[in-house]
Amino acid sequence: MSSPTPEPLLEVRGLDVRFHVTGGSVHAVRGLDLSVQRGEVAAVVGESGSGKSLTSLALLRLIPAPGTITTDSSIR
Repeated sequence: MSSPTPEPLLEVRGLDVRFHVTGGSVHAVRGLDLSVQRGEVAAVVGESGSGKSLTSLALLRLIPAPGTITTDSSIR
């Protein structure tokens, strides 16, 4: 008998961050999936301007206006 899989400490599916500007919107983060289990260590790496800071701000729900955060599922 196997033990149940523990629930992730952090899980997000389909994270999008957009900024609405004159004439449309700009995607800053598009379709990010992330899952971190209790006890795991995760790092976010990438080039300058790749969305690392905005991803972190979105996970904390601190995106400034006129930005919006959407996901396929809730951030837990």
